[in-house]
Amino acid sequence: FIYTLRLVAHPDDDSIQSWDDLRAKPGRPKKRIGVLTGSLAQRYLEREFKDDVEILANDDVANVYDLVSRKQQLDATVQD
Repeated sequence: FIYTLRLVAHPDDDSIQSWDDLRAKPGRPKKRIGVLTGSLAQRYLEREFKDDVEILANDDVANVYDLVSRKQQLDATVQD
């Protein structure tokens, strides 16, 4: 299988333009990132960004996208 991870943020949120923007900034809250429970995206974030972001796993990918689109509880999502 060939796949790519997708970082998706609300289009009005200019604080997330690249993967580097997920790194914790001194004095600022961690970004809240939604993922599908048990996904490769979840494992990747836990491995690469565990100290920088708050990872929120959910069993419903549509719910994750909805929370990002409404700017509620999540700053972005990572999907595989």
